[in-house]
Amino acid sequence: MGPRMAMRGRGAAWPVLTAVIATTFSVGLILQPFLGAAAVGLLVVASWLQLCHRRPALALTFIIATIVFSSHVFALAHVAGVPSSLIRPMIGAKDLLAWTLLAVLALRAMQERRQNWAVPLLIGAFLTLGAVVYVLFDSPAPLAVQLAAMRGASLPVLSLGCVALLSRDERRRVAVASVYVVLVGAGYALVELALPRSFVSETVGVGRYWVEVKDQPLFVDPVTDLPGNFFTSAGFPRLTGTFGDPLSAGEMLGGALVLAVAYRSALRYPDLVTLPITAALLLSFTRNGWLLAAAGVTALAAVRYGVGRALLRVAAIVVAIVIASAVVRPLGDYLGGILSGNDASTLGHHSALEYSVQLFQNFPFFGHGWGTGGSAALNTFAEAVTAENAYVAVLTQTGWLVGTTLGILVLWLCHLAVRGQPLAAVGATILLVQAVTAFISENVLTFNAGFFPFLTAGLIAAAGPVRGPAERTFPRTVDGQGAPEGRVAPRMSPVDRWTPASPAGT
Repeated sequence: MGPRMAMRGRGAAWPVLTAVIATTFSVGLILQPFLGAAAVGLLVVASWLQLCHRRPALALTFIIATIVFSSHVFALAHVAGVPSSLIRPMIGAKDLLAWTLLAVLALRAMQERRQNWAVPLLIGAFLTLGAVVYVLFDSPAPLAVQLAAMRGASLPVLSLGCVALLSRDERRRVAVASVYVVLVGAGYALVELALPRSFVSETVGVGRYWVEVKDQPLFVDPVTDLPGNFFTSAGFPRLTGTFGDPLSAGEMLGGALVLAVAYRSALRYPDLVTLPITAALLLSFTRNGWLLAAAGVTALAAVRYGVGRALLRVAAIVVAIVIASAVVRPLGDYLGGILSGNDASTLGHHSALEYSVQLFQNFPFFGHGWGTGGSAALNTFAEAVTAENAYVAVLTQTGWLVGTTLGILVLWLCHLAVRGQPLAAVGATILLVQAVTAFISENVLTFNAGFFPFLTAGLIAAAGPVRGPAERTFPRTVDGQGAPEGRVAPRMSPVDRWTPASPAGT
């Protein structure tokens, strides 16, 4: 049997498996409700595994769509009467879907014997070290808090592992599809921002969702019935939409804007795509998202058009932002507060950074165990060490020895995620931004805010460089033959010969 016939046989096994499960438990659906529920569950699992195996790009796009829209879906379901006990376990379904996809991709890589076999090994080493910390370090935190801490610490590995195991063509498909998904979320968020805040608190029930489902009552303002970070320190509403919170919105919008610029030629009506995303990003008042977009677009322009033209484009963008801040008063007041150093949030981050630097000197060689560090742990464990610093959260729990080793594994995985891609330098820039913002934020370790930016680094690296104006003037010829007026067509390197695929090809 040839290789092609073997691949067809493996592909046909998934429909057969689904048919067997459906046939086996269809009787149970009639005879006993419990068996019927089990049948539905197994059918869902089998369908998801089949999708991960046959269409991994579509599966990853579905996970991104889940991140964008699930918060509002869960809040509306809770308002409609669905118990919190049913909704709460579904919040972690995103992790389960992503880990399942990662496992399928790892098996595919090992079966095809590709060179990225190192990716599953690095992920296995990371998870093994995490298990060692759980077993050997006796943590006083509750088990649920320890599991939440492990979930956050492994997020960069999960995201980078998924994108590193995708082929270049699959990365391009995910990039273009995710831009459209975030565009829909941005459009709704702009509409929601124009509505009264009572629509978000009463109709959508966001405040009730945070209190009764997410178990964070102290984070909800008793006056507005919304989380405190839904407003700036000056009291202006921040764009949130279906993204869950303004911080997650800013991170996802910033990553989507970079991808929209990189894959501009693969988008239909690119200006109509980038403008709403840019407007939504500015109105989210999320500095991490702003920095992510600014660094990514600047690095992309420098690689494609040269430093000189990139600086001109950046200058034009700065002028546009200044004009926008003059027209949109809340944006101007917010930027003015940051530049003057009077913004309360900026001052808080500065104080937290100073405190975290002091903590670095006192970290033990071995940590205190999972759940003893980080703002999420502080909600249920009073003695948790927190300083709005992702490094402080990890080192408190794992210590210098394990924490440094985990960091090396993540850096190695970052290298594998962008290695060999046309725009590896731009992807590395995105990762550097994440590493810097981790000093003043723990959002890189939360699924809604951290998964997509790490994913963006690998997706942007697979984008191809756009040919310059001189190269687009004449068709490619051999040794200048056929060029008009005897002019020689510019020579291009093999990397420059690739042109981004059309929407149909992606």
